[in-house]
Amino acid sequence: MGTPQEALHRTILLVDVAAFGSRDEPEQREAHRALYAALRAAFHVAGVVWSDEPDWDGTYHEDRGDGVMALLPCTMVKSRAVRVLVPALAGELRRYNHLLADGARLRLRVALAAGEVSHDGVGAQGEALVGAFRLLDAPPVKQALARSPGALVLVVSGGFHQTVVRGDPACDAIAFRPVDVRNKEFRETAWVALPDTGPAPPRHRHRRLGQPAVRGPSGPGGRAGRRRSWRRAPNRVAGWGRRALGARLTRRDAGVLVVAVVLLLVPTACQGPPEVAGCALPVQLNVLASREVVDELRDLVVKFEDGERAPGELRCAGVRVHVAEGPESADVVRALGDGLPVGGGIGTSVPEPHVWIPASGLELEQARALLAEDGSQKGLSLRADVGGVPSVVARSVVALGVPRRWVPELAVREDARQVSWQSLLGADGWRLFGLEPAVTGSAQMATVAAVGGWLNPPELGPEAGPKLHQMAARVGAEVPGGAGGGLCGEVRSVLVAAESELADRADECGGLEVFYPEGGSLWLDHLFVEVVRAPASGAGPSVEEHRATPVGEAAAKFRDFLIGDAGAQDRFKRSGLRGAVGGDTTTRGLRPSRPAALATPEFAARVRAVWTEVRKETRVALVVADTSELGGQVAEQITRLVESVDGARDRVEVVVDGERPLRDLVAERVALDRAALVVVVAGAGDRVGFGYGPVSERVVVGVGVGSGACEPSSELRALLDANARACLPLVDRAGVVPLVNEVAEELWDVG
Repeated sequence: MGTPQEALHRTILLVDVAAFGSRDEPEQREAHRALYAALRAAFHVAGVVWSDEPDWDGTYHEDRGDGVMALLPCTMVKSRAVRVLVPALAGELRRYNHLLADGARLRLRVALAAGEVSHDGVGAQGEALVGAFRLLDAPPVKQALARSPGALVLVVSGGFHQTVVRGDPACDAIAFRPVDVRNKEFRETAWVALPDTGPAPPRHRHRRLGQPAVRGPSGPGGRAGRRRSWRRAPNRVAGWGRRALGARLTRRDAGVLVVAVVLLLVPTACQGPPEVAGCALPVQLNVLASREVVDELRDLVVKFEDGERAPGELRCAGVRVHVAEGPESADVVRALGDGLPVGGGIGTSVPEPHVWIPASGLELEQARALLAEDGSQKGLSLRADVGGVPSVVARSVVALGVPRRWVPELAVREDARQVSWQSLLGADGWRLFGLEPAVTGSAQMATVAAVGGWLNPPELGPEAGPKLHQMAARVGAEVPGGAGGGLCGEVRSVLVAAESELADRADECGGLEVFYPEGGSLWLDHLFVEVVRAPASGAGPSVEEHRATPVGEAAAKFRDFLIGDAGAQDRFKRSGLRGAVGGDTTTRGLRPSRPAALATPEFAARVRAVWTEVRKETRVALVVADTSELGGQVAEQITRLVESVDGARDRVEVVVDGERPLRDLVAERVALDRAALVVVVAGAGDRVGFGYGPVSERVVVGVGVGSGACEPSSELRALLDANARACLPLVDRAGVVPLVNEVAEELWDVG
């Protein structure tokens, strides 16, 4: 009995020897030995440890008599099983079958799937495992191997094909064809490929163990006929030999000469067929790119790969580049260790990146900070320069896209097509779209640009929170039925985005016209970032060692191609980008000359977290114990402050009670709404109640009405001190407005 293990999502590999039962016992032992030898060798090529004893945390395997069930390590990228492990296994089969007769060769059916697999102490189990065995035993799979001249057929589940094979071009999804599998209660459309489809090896003289020598039929034209024919052949050939040598050889000597020549020309049993030159596996380069450049890169990869082909008849590929679209920097950091993003997850099927091309240098800074904070990937660094010179592939700027119907209402400088942020976000402001910094890197820079343009000065000081909350109320949602009906709705709207996105969306809303922020724009540098990993010695990451590896050399070639090739740079410029040097653009609708560049503000790295906070709905429980006219006035002004920003999203619940202890009132409101922020208004004589310990972390601030209400000896001050909150004094009407501003800063604190 083994140790029971909880279910984990594993890659399942099943291998079955075809026609195993038709072999006798010695042959089965030999096939069993050869199978395990081939698996060990293939796993070694794939860089996966195969231990003789099953390792649940590593490569777990169970012997199935005529095959093997293996669970690959959770850390292994799934697509590597398709593009490395299975081809390596096919190669080992060819090597083993090379000198064997047909009946002795090893032929395999291989299944790949993925799913939850557990261990009950006896063996592995799970629905995904059962389904994989159904695929392995399916008649269409057996028929595919029977019809193939090769030695291996691969079948993958529908889900594995969708998320893994189609997710990585290196898996060659075109080579797979769908088959309907109906096996007992199991129904699925699986996908079959033949990784080993070359011509079958010629028949050799090695006999299968225990197999009698092949004899031709006796009788006319049979064995005797062939014997007579063979006796006559040397005489005819000998005659040719004597004529060729001027009849200087006797008949006997000429025959001996011809036999010797035949022995030299016919390969011996241990020679095998002559080697056929082929192509080595190309270097695989995995690139994670921002949405702004991913389409351009995928187009350019074709030209780059063609340029890296070897000369000659075969034109062997030197580099294969896989480009995946990258999410925001936190997910990118996880992908650097676990694999590229697929669907809604990370590292489920596509290999870890060797190169990252982010939307901006800001994303690179954030990724480096996250790596330093995490500490679990000390053997990894991100390099975006060569000799101190930044490796910029292309550049873009933040601009404004305005539906053509609203252009006449813009306060714009026609000569430069410039618009001020204050005119967009002022009292008669517009609805802003595209400010979703957690979605893409360019949206993050767009949010930084809008926040910096709205704040004066552009820094996160005490007054920034309320102002940003007011700004966030003007941000629309780009979905049907969103705020104002979306970008193309009936509310004056503007899309804040990179030029390249505006160029892609130029035909939306009856046409988008592009304008630029007054005073300058933030630039987005799409950097070529090399992912440098520590060498096997465990020392720190060495850039020189990395760039001397095949992957490092391939990355350098791809970088030089993207930056230095005129065609590549032209491709960027045609899509709304401005090329590596950030010069002019020829894209229709964009400003041809480069806009003035603004420095990225210091708060940029925090904009995602800050924006998340200021966009939250604000619910305030305003507990008023002071029933004086001044207390009522400040309560009214606080309510107006909160609900005037966005009455549909923000609201205030006012509780006025001058009789009950303040502690009881606060505890009651917190119990009714645990998400509400509590603001307390009380005078010097109002009762707080016994016990001055913390009431709730939701208490934000207190307002002391009248003389002495915030003195250290007051009950209100004792309550607020116990909750580590400030007490703001209010002694007359003149102080109401400044005090309300202070309350706003406490409610929407971004410091």
